[in-house]
Amino acid sequence: MAELALSLVGTVGVLGQIFQGCINAYQIFTTASNLGRDSERLVCKIRIEEMRLLVWGREWGVEEGKLEKYLGEESKAGNERLRGLAIQVLSELYKTITDLDKLKGRYGLRDADNVTPQPEKGALEGKGGNGNGNGNTKTKDKPAPGEAWKENFKDKSFAERFKSELHLRAKWVIADKDKFHFFLQDLKDYNDGLEQLFPPSRLATLHRTWQNELLQGAQRDLTKLGLLESASNGVYPQLTTSANLKQLRINLEIGRAHV
Repeated sequence: MAELALSLVGTVGVLGQIFQGCINAYQIFTTASNLGRDSERLVCKIRIEEMRLLVWGREWGVEEGKLEKYLGEESKAGNERLRGLAIQVLSELYKTITDLDKLKGRYGLRDADNVTPQPEKGALEGKGGNGNGNGNTKTKDKPAPGEAWKENFKDKSFAERFKSELHLRAKWVIADKDKFHFFLQDLKDYNDGLEQLFPPSRLATLHRTWQNELLQGAQRDLTKLGLLESASNGVYPQLTTSANLKQLRINLEIGRAHV
C-alpha cells in the first residue's frame, strides 16, 4: 500500500484519501464489540491513537486539501522534507493497519471467525481470499503483496478499494497481547511523526485538543473514564491525570447528592 500511495503523489487530494483510509481502518478495531473485557483497555489504547490522528487531520484540514496546499507551498520554498514525511508516514500507517499478514503475524491478531490455529499462508483470506472452501488454498496465483488491487480495483476509487479489501475483516480478537503491544507502539510512533509537521509552538494546543475530545467523549461514564486513565497510564500522563480528576469530581458530586 505504501507503493500505491507513493504512486499517487501529485494527484489532487491524495493525502486526504490516504488519511480517510487510515480512519476507516482504525474503526475496524475501535468499533469492535466482541473483544471481551480483557481486551477493552488495549482497544482504548487504539482509540487514543485514532483520536490523535483525527484531531491532527482536522487541525490541518487534510480532507479539504489544506495540508496538501501548504506542503506544496513549502516545497516551492525548498522545504521538501515535510511533504515527504506526510506521504511516508500516512502511507506506512495505512499499510500497517491493513496488512492482514502483518496483523496476524507481527501483531498477534486473529479473525474472530477463525480463532483456532490457522494453516500457514493461504488460509488467511478465508471467506474473502482464493480458498476453495476445504482449506487447500491455492497460492501460486496470488498477486504479490500490495499488487492485488491493481487487477481487482483499478477502476474504483481509493475508498472503494479499501472497502472491498477489508469488509470481511470487521471482527478481530487479540490472540497475543505481547505482540499486540508492538502494534500500539507503531501507531503511537506514526502519530508522533505526523506531529512533526506542526510548528513546535502549536503542539501543546494540539495535545490539549485531542485529550479534551477523549474526555468529552467519555462524558460522565465512570467506566469509560477509568479505561482512559488505565490506557493512558505511563504513556500520556496528562490524560491519565485529567481522567482521574474527572472521576474524582463525579464521585464527589454523587457523594454530596446522597448526603
